[in-house]
Parts: sequence; structure tokens; C-alpha cells
Amino acid sequence: MPSQDVEVVEKLSPGVYKVELDQNGQYIVSKREVVTDKLIDIPYPEMQEVMDSIKEFYASKELFEKWDFVFKRGFLMHGPPGGGKTSIISRVINYVAEELGGVVFTVYNEADLKAYAGFIDKVFRQIEPTTPVVTVLEDIDGLTGGWSSTETLLINMLDGLGNHKNVLNIATTNYPERLSDRIMKRPNRFDRKIEIKTPDANARKVYFEQRILAEYQCCDEFSMDEWVGKTEGMTMAQMSEMIKSVCIFKVPMDEVIEKITGKRPAASWNNTQPIGFMPQKA
Repeated sequence: MPSQDVEVVEKLSPGVYKVELDQNGQYIVSKREVVTDKLIDIPYPEMQEVMDSIKEFYASKELFEKWDFVFKRGFLMHGPPGGGKTSIISRVINYVAEELGGVVFTVYNEADLKAYAGFIDKVFRQIEPTTPVVTVLEDIDGLTGGWSSTETLLINMLDGLGNHKNVLNIATTNYPERLSDRIMKRPNRFDRKIEIKTPDANARKVYFEQRILAEYQCCDEFSMDEWVGKTEGMTMAQMSEMIKSVCIFKVPMDEVIEKITGKRPAASWNNTQPIGFMPQKA
């Protein structure tokens, strides 16, 4: 389309892109700068399960072709808000872009879906038929609603109309019960459904060791056992907020835990002097 900022390229460079439609119905593709917190290798089973399954998919291309299956796959991750789904997606993006030279398209709302569905079919796959593509649909429940036209478009995209190959669809939701049977019960739309649970004690320990000991150096006031023990049942987002509040803003740990979870910390941990505590004068 006419623009002073147009750059003509033979193919899209690896990275994350957003597709939009302008007022004239022309496709606009812009590369996104993805800003995330530091990626940490956290040993929780769900992370490894997703990454192993995705690597297995890409290693199975010849078998898909041998058995005459369209080379595509769908993953649906569900679990509590802040549980680490976005962190897993960041891992997938890095792997596909850096290791495979692929491109990632993000879909967050109805407008994104309409633009992307047309672009992948009418433009992108006509120019780049074999480039690895990942479609990220975060909070996919916002795109569903019974027999709505938006959900129908979503299903057509997931079904791979046009037999577009080398496509991986990754969706997330905090509310799987809101998804219709058309989404949940048709196997080839989402081949794998994985519940992302809150990190266990070992995963929390690794997270805090890498974030606190390696960077903030604010663990002197509390033992690692306290960081791990007091955060049982917390999501990744809640643990991140806890580090910021305690290490950067110097809020007492017990106060942070109560604000985040709505619960007072267990009594067995209450014998530690929190950061910022000033004893009163006699």
C-alpha cells in the first residue's frame, strides 16, 4: 500500500507480527517488539510438557507427509490467571523464531482474527508457503460465543481451510468452561489441552534463586525456605509481584502476602523480622 514507510521484502524476518486491515481493506503487517520479564528455566512439568510436545511436532513433519496429514497442530493451555501461560508462549516464540526461522502472528480480538484469517489465506501462504507459522490466541474465550460469526471464523481458521501447512495454533484461557463444545470437543482443533497449575515448591525455589540471589540480592532478610514456604499456591504473576514489592519497594513480606492472596501467612513463618521493620523506642 502507498506509504513513506513501506519496506519491500522477499519474506518476513523471524519475529512476532500483528496483522490489521486499513480503511481500504489493505493488509498492514507490523513487527512487534515483545517486552517480557527475564525468561527463566523453571522446572515445572507443564512447561516441559508443552515444549517437548512442540519440538516433537516439528520433528514429525516427514511422518505427517507420509501419512497424508496436513502438517498443523493446536495447543490449548488453561489455568488460573497469572499461572505462567504467557511465559510458556514466550518460550515457544523464542524457539520458533530463533531455532526454526519462523514467524508468529498474534490474535487478541475480533478485528485481529478477521485480518489474520484473510491475510494468511490470501496473501502470506501465497508468498511463503513453507515458513513455520505460530498463531497465538490469548484469552480465546473472548472470541467465542455459541454460533456467532466470530466463532465460526475462528473454527474455520483452526480447521485449516485451504490446507495451510506448517501452522501451530496456541491458545490460552483462564475459563475453559466458557468455551463451546465446537472448540473443546473436536480433536483436530486443539489436539492437546494442558492445564497450567501453580508452581510446586521445587519450581518456586528455582524461580526465587534465579531472581533474588542472582539479581536483587535482597534475600539476607529472609531464608529461601521462607520465600518458598510462604508462596505455596501462588501463581507466577503473584510471585513476581511479591519480589517487586519486597525487594524494590521494601514492603514487609507478610503484608505483601496478605494483599496478594487475601490471607494472613501461616503462623509458623511469623517469627521472622520483615524488611522495613523499625523497633519502637522504649
